[in-house]
Amino acid sequence: MWSTLILRHPVLRRKTSELLVRSYGDGPPPKLLRKYEHFQKDNGIPVYIKGGVGDKILFGLTLAGIAVGLTDGLYTLFQMARPKKK
Repeated sequence: MWSTLILRHPVLRRKTSELLVRSYGDGPPPKLLRKYEHFQKDNGIPVYIKGGVGDKILFGLTLAGIAVGLTDGLYTLFQMARPKKK
């Protein structure tokens, strides 16, 4: 039922490219073009760090979260593999 209603709605039937063309009729705004140029430069810096200090902090927190999760998962697996002492 919901899929039929969604497919009949005119806005939801449009393709993404049509929506982009409509919203950027004369091309992207200059500010967005500057951001494109900044992130597409080949200067040896990975794209996930090009955003500056905020990106570096988020990247570090992501790595820390992965390390904590991996450590906790391995610890849990080790505890489950060992027989309990009576």
